[in-house]
Amino acid sequence: MEAKQFIRSQRHCNYSNFWVGLYGQMWIAALEACSDWVKNLMIIRPNKRTFFQRGLRAMALIQADF
Repeated sequence: MEAKQFIRSQRHCNYSNFWVGLYGQMWIAALEACSDWVKNLMIIRPNKRTFFQRGLRAMALIQADF
């Protein structure tokens, strides 16, 4: 059981804090450039809305740090 939990926790931690610090500003710039596309995709694909919302939540956390 412990091995499965270790693998699962590693899988969910895709990026280190250092990596997010390096590329976070570029992600913010990309979001600003593509925000209209994201809004349109959320309207067109309502079944994927939870995934878009998870990404937007992550971006809000990154923006709070910068």
